[in-house]
Amino acid sequence: MSFVVMMVYYTVTFPHPLSMRAKERAPIVRVLARDGAVLTERGGAHDYMPIDMLPRHVVAAVVATEDRRFFDHYGLDPIGLGRAAFGRLLGFPSPDREARARRPRAERAGA
Repeated sequence: MSFVVMMVYYTVTFPHPLSMRAKERAPIVRVLARDGAVLTERGGAHDYMPIDMLPRHVVAAVVATEDRRFFDHYGLDPIGLGRAAFGRLLGFPSPDREARARRPRAERAGA
């Protein structure tokens, strides 16, 4: 019950994510023609692009590397959370911790 109350509270109080985007943009370099016409722009942050406008292979590549069940849940993967909790109870390290432990010491030290 408290989880439901917490979710409702945070859903109501948190601002919309797009309204929190920085209004100031990174500096843009504009390449101009002799007459002052803009030939190209480089370096600025791009505007928000809905997932529907991205090519399917880009979406598929991101989903394949991040979360196979991305389209089956609403941001929290109950199967993944359950697997992590069960592994934690049994004393298994998280995959991230395991990967960090396997890196050579020089790489971990930033050398």
